[in-house]
Amino acid sequence: TDTRKGSELQEPLATLTWLPPPANLQGLTGMANGVMAGFFDATVCFCEPFTPYAWPVEYQLTVKYPIIGMGSYGQTLFAGTRGSAYLISGADSASMSAQELPSSQSCSSARSIVSVENGVLYASPDGICLADYTGVKVITDGLFTRVDWQAMNPSSIYAALHDGAYYFIFSGTDPYGTTGGCYALDFKSQKLIR
Repeated sequence: TDTRKGSELQEPLATLTWLPPPANLQGLTGMANGVMAGFFDATVCFCEPFTPYAWPVEYQLTVKYPIIGMGSYGQTLFAGTRGSAYLISGADSASMSAQELPSSQSCSSARSIVSVENGVLYASPDGICLADYTGVKVITDGLFTRVDWQAMNPSSIYAALHDGAYYFIFSGTDPYGTTGGCYALDFKSQKLIR
């Protein structure tokens, strides 16, 4: 029988729901405010802020489609899926909310995801996309036809950002007939460099 009054009790045990990360967690991504994010299947997981060994189940969010990869900018997490892209934001792990972006540009390659100042760049079946608060737009539209882009094998693309340019390496065949290679989208000069 519990005979103690509420005024005699201390604060609740904060670590009661803390669990180790799920065994199949992948795509570990650092965010602002000491939050780490990861995913499995169509579930996004968040750790307790500044406590990367504690992954409460109540900090998990489920999206409609299986997740391919993630990136972050500011306090926002980008989740590229086999369907729509998602932006997930919140002040801390307990208050995250997901917004499905109104676009059908799925993510083709986890290694193509690169965080930039105000969004995330990634490879889709139609070209390189920029996802931000305004939505998703294909920034290589007009540079490659869909047929040429598909021939470059977008699922093989891996990328990096350096000196204001998004470098992406592919293993397919480009419009010039070259198998494998690298392109750079230079945002300063607004040019595509081969």
